[in-house]
Amino acid sequence: MDSSNLLNLRTYILILTFILLLLKQINSLKDFTEKNAIDLINKHRITHLGNGASSLQKDFTLTQKAKKLVEKAMKNKGFDKDGYAGVNTYQVCATFGAHVTSRQVVDTWYNEVCDVDFETNDFKPGTESFAQLVWKDTQRVGLAKATGRNKNQTCQYIAGLFRPPGNIDGFYDENVLKGKFDEKYCDEL
Repeated sequence: MDSSNLLNLRTYILILTFILLLLKQINSLKDFTEKNAIDLINKHRITHLGNGASSLQKDFTLTQKAKKLVEKAMKNKGFDKDGYAGVNTYQVCATFGAHVTSRQVVDTWYNEVCDVDFETNDFKPGTESFAQLVWKDTQRVGLAKATGRNKNQTCQYIAGLFRPPGNIDGFYDENVLKGKFDEKYCDEL
């Protein structure tokens, strides 16, 4: 191989390496991250609570507790069936790998809004995850993700811990508000 062909080959390899690194960087932006999830949750809080809504702040202790929850779920091949106040969970498994984004997780929790009746604004089972996202009194959150195997599938386990916790009996109507929510959102799902 002469020197010009060798130079072209090196250039080609360098360009290909750069493209692969760029693609990896782009894909990492789509992965689940605690920061992106909190940003998305805070946008929903503004919709329901207005511009004066308190943004959820990341809490290191809650993040550590969320990590323990997802590690336990990974070990047990799923989350406990019993729900706990102030805890949202998300789990997905797939044969060819499970890729989860912050938007997928937050949207799954948030889309329960379509089952809420804001006219009566009474608690309805099956809307706990949504209610926790927009619960007015909640101020802190910790989120974590773990990846594990369940037989021939790759599974992603995500947990969010919120404090003060939401879904407190007798306080729903003053903490879960319609705000500027437009029901047309549900028509597009």
